Amino acid sequence: MQENSLSGRWVDTYSLIKKVKREIYSNLADNITEDEWSTALSNARNKSAPGVSSISYPLIKKAGKIAQKTFLILANQCLAEGDIPIK
Repeated sequence: MQENSLSGRWVDTYSLIKKVKREIYSNLADNITEDEWSTALSNARNKSAPGVSSISYPLIKKAGKIAQKTFLILANQCLAEGDIPIK
């Protein structure tokens, strides 16, 4: 991921760490796969506080296949745009 592709509020947060080999950053902007989404969701704690969407992990986990695909598309869109909606 190139720093200049990030929106202003994320540049400092995602600046490269000079001690880390640059190769580790090469796949950060790749799309999230269905397997990665499923694994992350299964590892998410049910008692985690929901974000600004107010949608809890248990609710996301119970969503059907179409909803899961939609969530994955939205997550990948956030990666592609380099931004996460605030609300």
